[in-house]
Amino acid sequence: SGIYPDILKLAKVVPIYKSGNPNELGNYRPISILSCINTLFEKLLAKRITQFLTKNAILSTSQHGFQKFRSTTTAVLSITDSINEALNNNNMSVGVFLDIKKAFDTVDLDILCKKLERYGFRGVSLDFFRSYLTGRRQCVIIDEHASSSRSISVGVPQGSVLGPILFTLYINNLPDCLINTRAIMYADDTSLLVSANSVETAKHILNSELQRVNKWFLTNRLTLNIGKTKYVIFASPYKKYQNTYSDISIGDKEIEEVKTIQYLGVTLDAALNWKPHIDKLRSRLSYACFVLAKARRHFEIHTLKTIYFSFFQSQLTYCIESWGFTYITYIEPVLRLQKRALRIMTCTTPYTPSRPLFFRLQIMPALQLRDFRVALLVLRVLSGTSPFALNTFHRAPTNSRSAAQGRFLVPTSRNDYGQRRFEYQGVKTWNKIPCAVFATSNPYTSLKTFFLSQIIT
Repeated sequence: SGIYPDILKLAKVVPIYKSGNPNELGNYRPISILSCINTLFEKLLAKRITQFLTKNAILSTSQHGFQKFRSTTTAVLSITDSINEALNNNNMSVGVFLDIKKAFDTVDLDILCKKLERYGFRGVSLDFFRSYLTGRRQCVIIDEHASSSRSISVGVPQGSVLGPILFTLYINNLPDCLINTRAIMYADDTSLLVSANSVETAKHILNSELQRVNKWFLTNRLTLNIGKTKYVIFASPYKKYQNTYSDISIGDKEIEEVKTIQYLGVTLDAALNWKPHIDKLRSRLSYACFVLAKARRHFEIHTLKTIYFSFFQSQLTYCIESWGFTYITYIEPVLRLQKRALRIMTCTTPYTPSRPLFFRLQIMPALQLRDFRVALLVLRVLSGTSPFALNTFHRAPTNSRSAAQGRFLVPTSRNDYGQRRFEYQGVKTWNKIPCAVFATSNPYTSLKTFFLSQIIT
C-alpha cells in the first residue's frame, strides 16, 4: 500500500550526559530509541534495499559505509594508499577532511525523495519511503518523565536502521562534482585528496574543487562545520616543500591547516609515519593490560582470553593493515605490551619467554596478525569481494616457476612509502604463503592455521 504505520514513527529521545557543565544542553548527547518491532521491520527492509543497491551498482565506489566487504578499514587503507603512492612518486598530497554540521538531522526530505526516484525507487516503493520519512514525531524522556511529542520535518530518522543507508544515498553524488580530486567517504565522514609536485599546485586544485563542493552543499541544503573541517599537507620529512601563503577555503571561509587529524578512529600525521597514532594506541593497550590484571584474580584463562580479544586485540587489529608497516621501532613497544598482556593472563613473570605463551594461547603476535589480515584482504581481492581492484596485482611471467606457484610480481618502490602500499605488502605477504594453504575448501581457516604455526618456527 506504500504506507508506513504511524505508530512506528514515534521516537523516544534520552539525553545522555557527556562532560562539562551539566546545566548546558550542548553537553548532552541525544539518543533516539525506536520500537523493537520497527527495528526488526527496518532490518528486513535494509536487506532488500542493500541487495537492490548492490545489484544495480548504485552506490559510489568512493563510499565505504554500510556496504558488504567495505568498512572503516578499507576507507582508511584507501586514504593511506593514495598518500603513500604520491609520496612514493616524490610528490606530496593534501587532504581536506570535511565535517558536515548535524549531517543526519538536516537532510532535506523532498530532495531525498527526488534522489530516491532517480536511483530507481518509483511507484509504491517511493510512496512507502515518503510515508516512512514524513509524519514522524519524537518526545524526550528524563527520569521516566516524558514530554509531549513534537513533529520532525527534516532529517533521516535517528537511531533507525534505514537512516544511515538513506543518508548514504543522499550524498551519493557528491564525488560527481569533483574533477581532479579523489573523494573517500564513510557515511558523512568525507575526505578529499589531491596529489601534486608542489603545495601551491595542490592548493590551487583544491580551491577550485572546493568551490564545486560548496555549490553541491548549497544545492543539497547541507552545511559544513568550518571549525571542524581541517586540511593536512602530507609530505616526506626528507623533502622540503615551500608552503605558500595562499589559503585553502570553501566559499569565503578559510580552512585551518593541522599537522595531525583524527579520522575514522586513526590519527593521521603529516609525515604519515604513524607515531601519533601508535602513541595513542599504546595508551589504550596499557589500560587493557590494567583491566586484565584486575580480572585475572577472578576469572579462569578462557574468560581472560575473551577479555583480551574484547579490550586488547580489537584495538590492536583496528586498521593494522594501514599502520602496521611503519618503522619497526614504533611497533616494538606495541609488541611489548602484547607480551605483557599474555604474561598477565598466564600469571607468569615479566621474564618468561613469550613465544610459548603465544602458542599456548593460540594468539598471533602483532606482526603475524598484521600479515594475516593483509593476506585475508588479498584473498578478498582475488575472489572479487574487495573494493580494491584485481589489476593491482600482476602475475609472474607464465613460463616462470613463480607463476606456476600462483605468485605475483613485487611492485617497484622508490622509498619507504612505496613499501607501505597495500599493493606492495599484499604481494610480499601472499608470496610467502605456501600454495597448499589455499588448496582447501576453507582458505580462511587454513590461513589462520598457517600463521599460528609460524609462532614456533
